[in-house]
Amino acid sequence: MKTPEAALEEYWNHNSTHGEPWAQNVSPDVHPIGIYGDSARVNTKFGFVSVVGIYFNCVLWKPQSVRASRFLVCSIPEHQLWKHFTLNCIYRRIAWSITALVKGIHPESGPYGEALPKHLHELRGQALPHRCKLTEVRGDWSWHKKIFRFERCSWNGIQMCHHCPALAASQDAADLYWNFENNNWDSHLFSLDEFINYRMPRRAMCNLCVFQIMLIYVFGMQR
Repeated sequence: MKTPEAALEEYWNHNSTHGEPWAQNVSPDVHPIGIYGDSARVNTKFGFVSVVGIYFNCVLWKPQSVRASRFLVCSIPEHQLWKHFTLNCIYRRIAWSITALVKGIHPESGPYGEALPKHLHELRGQALPHRCKLTEVRGDWSWHKKIFRFERCSWNGIQMCHHCPALAASQDAADLYWNFENNNWDSHLFSLDEFINYRMPRRAMCNLCVFQIMLIYVFGMQR
């Protein structure tokens, strides 16, 4: 895998020029990466099972086959998930790895501050061959609700948006999400504080999910 230096420079310059805050003052040799999650129904001889998969990709790596551009981090049958805690543990490990890629240095300790296994302990503090930056967090509405546990909103409910107070039904037509000509929600997106207050769960929130919450407001909800 190799991304041309010209493609990297063009990517960062383009996004920086268009005002993306995450693209400002980034070295042109940094590789943009993305995280994607989804659930899929898999047929078996004995019926079917729903499987959760999390992938990463190098944004500018575009081989002839799209499948060759996605790398599976892990998969797990959905019925084996313990509420939201299982995915929190997985994302903690992912966040630990991405942090090392952003810094460009092998980590000094494990994702929970524990001692590293021997093969990683010997590499601690050494420079990685490449630096990366997370620029895409992708998934459908159902996946993001599974990860962030949006409260008091659902795609088939009255309050259907995680990002604003748009409604699916209201006596005031300006509240309706499908009213694109005359609305009062498009210019009233939640601030970060409002988002946390109105849409995030009150308990059992993984601290590292706050990192992902910030990504929503830095990158928007990319799909």
